[in-house]
Amino acid sequence: MILSAISLATITLSAGNLSALTISSNSIVIEQKEQENELKLNKGKRWKANTETTTGVSNMINQMETFSSSKNVKNVTHYNNLAAELRKEMTTIFDKCSMKGDAHNNLHAFLVPIFGYLKELESDDLETCQKAQNSLDLQLKKYAQFFE
Repeated sequence: MILSAISLATITLSAGNLSALTISSNSIVIEQKEQENELKLNKGKRWKANTETTTGVSNMINQMETFSSSKNVKNVTHYNNLAAELRKEMTTIFDKCSMKGDAHNNLHAFLVPIFGYLKELESDDLETCQKAQNSLDLQLKKYAQFFE
């Protein structure tokens, strides 16, 4: 079950099999049960995603690649700035999402972990930021495996 609501709060992400997420400013609350957390193919095929979602994920991948090839990877402030830029793309993805049903549910299973990684990119600890960047990179690359 995926619930969406508008609230004004900061990000909250609970660990474990139940994900609860709140995004600030026009925020979105998402809750997923354990069986919905797993990305699945559509009868062996990739899910059809709307153009705006694919463009948003592609933009995020490009931002990550640009960041990784820069000299900013040793500075926490730059990771924090990266998180802010990636968060803008996530907001656009949510605002423009027109997907329905199982495709929509799988998209949310893909997106929910990203919010946790963005929160970690906002850390004051360089090692936490670097680990989050690596995890986020791996998560974003899953998009092409599950969506077209």
